[in-house]
Amino acid sequence: MAFSVYWTWVVIVPAASKNVHATVLETCMSAPLSFLSHVDTGSLITRFSQDMRLVDMILPRGFISTGFQIVGVLAQAAVAIAALPYMALALPFLVGMLVLVQRFYLRTSRQLRLLDSEN
Repeated sequence: MAFSVYWTWVVIVPAASKNVHATVLETCMSAPLSFLSHVDTGSLITRFSQDMRLVDMILPRGFISTGFQIVGVLAQAAVAIAALPYMALALPFLVGMLVLVQRFYLRTSRQLRLLDSEN
Protein backbone atom coordinates (compact mmCIF):
# COMPACT_ATOMS: atom_id res chain seq x y z
CA MET A 1 0.00 0.00 0.00
CA ALA A 2 2.82 2.37 0.78
CA PHE A 3 4.20 1.85 -2.70
CA SER A 4 0.86 2.74 -4.29
CA VAL A 5 0.68 5.97 -2.28
CA TYR A 6 4.26 6.80 -3.25
CA TRP A 7 3.56 5.99 -6.91
CA THR A 8 0.47 8.19 -6.90
CA TRP A 9 2.18 11.26 -5.42
CA VAL A 10 5.55 10.95 -7.16
CA VAL A 11 4.67 9.64 -10.62
CA ILE A 12 0.98 10.02 -11.43
CA VAL A 13 0.24 13.45 -9.90
CA PRO A 14 3.11 15.34 -11.58
CA ALA A 15 2.32 13.77 -14.97
CA ALA A 16 -1.40 14.52 -14.67
CA SER A 17 -0.71 18.05 -13.49
CA LYS A 18 1.65 18.69 -16.38
CA ASN A 19 -0.87 17.35 -18.92
CA VAL A 20 -3.78 19.36 -17.52
CA HIS A 21 -1.67 22.52 -17.29
CA ALA A 22 -0.48 22.16 -20.88
CA THR A 23 -3.99 21.44 -22.18
CA VAL A 24 -5.57 24.38 -20.36
CA LEU A 25 -2.79 26.73 -21.42
CA GLU A 26 -3.02 25.60 -25.05
CA THR A 27 -6.79 26.02 -25.00
CA CYS A 28 -6.53 29.54 -23.56
CA MET A 29 -3.84 30.54 -26.02
CA SER A 30 -5.84 29.25 -29.00
CA ALA A 31 -9.07 30.91 -27.88
CA PRO A 32 -10.37 33.59 -30.24
CA LEU A 33 -9.62 37.18 -29.38
CA SER A 34 -13.34 37.94 -29.09
CA PHE A 35 -13.63 35.41 -26.26
CA LEU A 36 -10.58 36.78 -24.44
CA SER A 37 -11.81 40.36 -24.75
CA HIS A 38 -15.20 39.53 -23.21
CA VAL A 39 -13.98 37.32 -20.36
CA ASP A 40 -12.40 38.85 -17.29
CA THR A 41 -8.76 37.84 -16.77
CA GLY A 42 -9.40 37.19 -13.09
CA SER A 43 -12.16 34.76 -13.99
CA LEU A 44 -9.81 32.80 -16.26
CA ILE A 45 -7.11 32.68 -13.60
CA THR A 46 -9.61 31.56 -10.95
CA ARG A 47 -10.89 28.73 -13.13
CA PHE A 48 -7.35 27.74 -14.03
CA SER A 49 -6.23 27.65 -10.39
CA GLN A 50 -9.33 25.69 -9.33
CA ASP A 51 -8.64 23.05 -11.98
CA MET A 52 -5.00 22.78 -10.96
CA ARG A 53 -5.91 22.50 -7.26
CA LEU A 54 -8.33 19.73 -8.12
CA VAL A 55 -5.75 17.77 -10.12
CA ASP A 56 -2.85 18.43 -7.74
CA MET A 57 -4.48 17.95 -4.34
CA ILE A 58 -8.05 16.69 -4.28
CA LEU A 59 -8.00 13.93 -6.90
CA PRO A 60 -4.87 12.14 -5.59
CA ARG A 61 -6.22 12.10 -2.04
CA GLY A 62 -9.54 10.80 -3.29
CA PHE A 63 -7.80 8.18 -5.41
CA ILE A 64 -5.73 6.93 -2.48
CA SER A 65 -8.69 7.01 -0.09
CA THR A 66 -10.86 5.10 -2.54
CA GLY A 67 -8.18 2.45 -2.96
CA PHE A 68 -7.89 1.96 0.80
CA GLN A 69 -11.67 1.81 1.18
CA ILE A 70 -12.05 -0.78 -1.58
CA VAL A 71 -9.37 -3.01 -0.04
CA GLY A 72 -11.00 -2.62 3.39
CA VAL A 73 -14.47 -3.50 2.10
CA LEU A 74 -13.18 -6.56 0.26
CA ALA A 75 -11.32 -7.76 3.35
CA GLN A 76 -14.37 -7.26 5.57
CA ALA A 77 -16.63 -9.04 3.08
CA ALA A 78 -14.19 -11.95 2.91
CA VAL A 79 -14.09 -12.26 6.71
CA ALA A 80 -17.89 -12.02 6.98
CA ILE A 81 -18.43 -14.66 4.29
CA ALA A 82 -15.81 -16.94 5.83
CA ALA A 83 -17.48 -16.66 9.24
CA LEU A 84 -21.08 -16.91 7.99
CA PRO A 85 -21.35 -18.43 4.51
CA TYR A 86 -25.00 -17.40 4.12
CA MET A 87 -23.80 -13.76 4.12
CA ALA A 88 -22.80 -14.39 0.51
CA LEU A 89 -26.52 -14.45 -0.33
CA ALA A 90 -26.92 -10.86 0.90
CA LEU A 91 -24.00 -9.58 -1.18
CA PRO A 92 -25.92 -9.07 -4.47
CA PHE A 93 -28.59 -7.08 -2.64
CA LEU A 94 -25.97 -4.90 -0.96
CA VAL A 95 -24.24 -4.25 -4.28
CA GLY A 96 -27.62 -3.32 -5.81
CA MET A 97 -28.27 -0.84 -3.01
CA LEU A 98 -24.82 0.66 -3.48
CA VAL A 99 -25.49 1.14 -7.19
CA LEU A 100 -28.76 2.96 -6.42
CA VAL A 101 -27.07 5.22 -3.88
CA GLN A 102 -24.25 5.92 -6.32
CA ARG A 103 -26.65 6.99 -9.08
CA PHE A 104 -28.47 9.35 -6.72
CA TYR A 105 -25.21 10.75 -5.35
CA LEU A 106 -23.67 11.35 -8.78
CA ARG A 107 -26.71 13.33 -9.95
CA THR A 108 -26.75 15.39 -6.77
CA SER A 109 -23.00 16.02 -6.73
CA ARG A 110 -23.06 17.10 -10.38
CA GLN A 111 -25.72 19.70 -9.59
CA LEU A 112 -23.82 20.92 -6.53
CA ARG A 113 -20.59 21.18 -8.52
CA LEU A 114 -22.35 23.29 -11.16
CA LEU A 115 -23.78 25.56 -8.46
CA ASP A 116 -20.36 25.85 -6.82
CA SER A 117 -18.64 26.74 -10.09
CA GLU A 118 -21.14 29.56 -10.70
CA ASN A 119 -20.11 31.32 -7.47
